[in-house]
Amino acid sequence: MSFVAEGDVSQFDQSKISAIVAVIASAAGVDVSQVRCNVAAASVECDCIVQATSTSQASSAHNALSSNMGTASSANILFSSAGVVVVTAATIYLAKFIEDPHMTDGRGGLFDFKGKDLVVYNLLTTKNTTVNGLFKHTDFRTDHRLIHGSFITAAYVATKVSDGRVLQIEYDATRPLFLPIKIGGAAPTIYHAPSSVSVDNVGISLKDRKMTITTSEWVVTAFSKMKKSIIRGSSCATGKCFLNVAVKPVTDVDHAIVAPHGLIGQAFDGGGIQRHSTHCKTHHTCHRV
Repeated sequence: MSFVAEGDVSQFDQSKISAIVAVIASAAGVDVSQVRCNVAAASVECDCIVQATSTSQASSAHNALSSNMGTASSANILFSSAGVVVVTAATIYLAKFIEDPHMTDGRGGLFDFKGKDLVVYNLLTTKNTTVNGLFKHTDFRTDHRLIHGSFITAAYVATKVSDGRVLQIEYDATRPLFLPIKIGGAAPTIYHAPSSVSVDNVGISLKDRKMTITTSEWVVTAFSKMKKSIIRGSSCATGKCFLNVAVKPVTDVDHAIVAPHGLIGQAFDGGGIQRHSTHCKTHHTCHRV
């Protein structure tokens, strides 16, 4: 889950982060050892991960957090004990790709994936929906280090609606206010934010630089974000922006006839295995692998 809190990041010392962890663990119904939180400037952007021990626990924790912290007002009731004021409602997800890209699968497993430059990789494949991402190698600086990383810069979603037609949606970080949509192979219609459209059982919206696609089985989101430390360009159009992508099942996909697959879809295949990897934290130059 991610949320924005009042204050400055310098005020969020380890004791306050521990208090946030305790609140989230209690709300999710898990042990505090299963929750990890990081904070970053923006006012204070809090990103927390619940590492579930099973897919059923992941689903249960997700439902509990959605119920207990789905609005800023409900979250503030719980976070009052930690001295935290939530500014925006929390975004609660089951699997996501963020930044360069750090990936969290549906059980809280963590791994990084750089990929090859300008290659499209499958993120999620199911019976009726597929989500792909374009990976682009990018250099950027952080904590006095030069990172040779990569970002997802475009997302491509295809999903079959109830009457058999296929929708093809493309969201590009360089053009975050525009959303081309093809229906049944026809020429694309380009929607400008803010906008929303429904085609049978699929809803699509674009608002505040965020695309949301809701099907009968999945919610897919892609959020265009600027990173000033990227060493190129000066705007989204010239390379300063990337996509954070998240997927969330709304049905019992663990027992679907066709098991989900893809880089994070595989965590929903019923296999019950978390994926983990580490990346460099101490060197002045880091290479994603």
